[in-house]
Amino acid sequence: MEKDFYPRFGQTLRKARKTSGLSQEDLAKAVGLNRTSVSNIEKGRQKILLHTFCDLLRVLNVEPRDLIPLPIEKKPPANPDLSGYRPAVRGFISRGIGLPSREESKNKTNANSPLQDSEARKRVAR
Repeated sequence: MEKDFYPRFGQTLRKARKTSGLSQEDLAKAVGLNRTSVSNIEKGRQKILLHTFCDLLRVLNVEPRDLIPLPIEKKPPANPDLSGYRPAVRGFISRGIGLPSREESKNKTNANSPLQDSEARKRVAR
């Protein structure tokens, strides 16, 4: 479970409540909570029971997908800039975090490269 699920749920709940034109007090009375509980739910500090969730759907006249926040797409971290380090340190860090070293990158052939064969690479290196 994402650590920010409940705060994001609270944001969607607040938006749906305001769209319905209800105050926190009105929503609380309609689902059998007190206003403080609705405030805490909207701020992500209080979790709700399933039957309360169903009551919220009914009162706000929304679908479950309208209140449940979608998972945040996690992007893979960018490769760190190691250019400020000595070559030996760069290689050590690269191996430690699973990046190909500069030597491995140089030796790797690129299928799209016109210099695929080793003879052509040797000629360019001279």
